Amino acid sequence: SPTSPSRSPSRSSSINAGNTFAFSDIAFTVRPTKPSKKTILQSIGGSVKSGEVLGILGPSGAGKTTLLNALTLDAHSGVTTRYASLNNKPMTQSLFGTVVTQVDYHWAFLTARETVSCAADLYLADDSKAEKKLKVEEMLKKMGLLVCADTQVGNAFFQGISGGQKRRLSLAVTLIKQPQLISLDEPISGLDAGAAAHIMEFISILAREENLIIVATIHQPSTKVYNYFSQNMLLSCGRIAYYGPEKDATAYFARLGHEAS
Repeated sequence: SPTSPSRSPSRSSSINAGNTFAFSDIAFTVRPTKPSKKTILQSIGGSVKSGEVLGILGPSGAGKTTLLNALTLDAHSGVTTRYASLNNKPMTQSLFGTVVTQVDYHWAFLTARETVSCAADLYLADDSKAEKKLKVEEMLKKMGLLVCADTQVGNAFFQGISGGQKRRLSLAVTLIKQPQLISLDEPISGLDAGAAAHIMEFISILAREENLIIVATIHQPSTKVYNYFSQNMLLSCGRIAYYGPEKDATAYFARLGHEAS
């Protein structure tokens, strides 16, 4: 199972402290100039601070991935209206950070260490070779990947590292960039219940210790996974059904006549 991130704060954790990602009036419409236009998202807004994880929840078709794409400037085949900012600065691709997709895309024949080293060569161009090597080893330790550092990633045709390790490797590649904000599209997709809970625990600890802002879509979380979110946004038919702390959701729905079973 995943280990907790290193308890020693990284250089980026103090830099990221106090950040706020806010968005409002998010809407997404397809076929906007035709009579048959369809609104996928309508009047979505919220905010998340450094050290917090915002979970975007909802059934299939609720608009979770579309919302994530709209927030990350990656919504296509339609028209997006939005306002999103990081520390009151309008979001741009350079400010946004990075997106970790549902599928972990890695070169099968590279080891975990080689994968992170390649990322360091790409994103840390100003660092010396010795500095890059040190950061790679620190990242492998932080992500709990030292045990599989010299194991090939693998693919459908030969066994490599596990699904949970691939997920943490994707996070390692992302964190090498030292982002302020990370977007995760279904981070527990394809994992069993135990691995899913461990990964979400790992992500919540990572957000706190690195002072990261993390936004994640989740289709159908278990109670244990759900409890790791700082804030929850439940979507239904492209609108917000609930937005707030996870601990207040039960009481909110009870007031509306939907008692927990």
